[in-house]
Amino acid sequence: MEKKRIKLEVQSLEQRVYEYLRSKIIDLEIRPGEYINIKAVADEIGVSTTPVRYALQRLCNEDLVDLFPRVGFFASKIEEKRVRDLFAVRKALELLALQVGFRHIDLQMVSELVKAFSNALGDLTSTVDSPPYELDYRLHDLIIYSSDNPYIIKTYNGLLGLLKRARNVIRKYLPSDSYAWKEWIKQETSDHLRIAKMILERDLKHATKALDDHLASACEVICRLVEEFLTREAKQ
Repeated sequence: MEKKRIKLEVQSLEQRVYEYLRSKIIDLEIRPGEYINIKAVADEIGVSTTPVRYALQRLCNEDLVDLFPRVGFFASKIEEKRVRDLFAVRKALELLALQVGFRHIDLQMVSELVKAFSNALGDLTSTVDSPPYELDYRLHDLIIYSSDNPYIIKTYNGLLGLLKRARNVIRKYLPSDSYAWKEWIKQETSDHLRIAKMILERDLKHATKALDDHLASACEVICRLVEEFLTREAKQ
């Protein structure tokens, strides 16, 4: 019994270190392409190097970290091709999920989202100051999970870390007091409202078009910022 308790404590420690590093990478606190010093991380959070190495190996499986033999671990780079490839897969998954699960989407949940997005647009000043990211994730998760397809769901969840990090490029490089930021939040919220409304109206054709347009727009904004900021920083 004692051995089992110790094993669970070790697993818990490894999980905490993994979640700590994953969060810092997704939030861009560890910059794309930055070297991750195992000993420095271990000292920072007060653990041995073993759980840090274990966490980094897990993050390699999510493509959030790259391992170069005899060199070390690095936060994976965010490059235009990677972003476009990522969104191509995301678009394929979400559009397929929408087609497969359209008749099974909970309309009560969609109605609540329509109301929430409408309220957000009605008070745009507050929305710009505190964007409704949770509503965003709820809408996309609803589409994915309504497919009731475990392979779609598993693949999508495996990409979530990369998708959130890509989205954080917008949060980091569009100044929150800029006109561009305000316009992006307005457009994004309007996009989500349009998607939700088309689903609520049981209009699969226009819901598909709205979702396709939204994902394409998000991809282009991120790619522009990657080219403008991250590529330039990598060359310095």
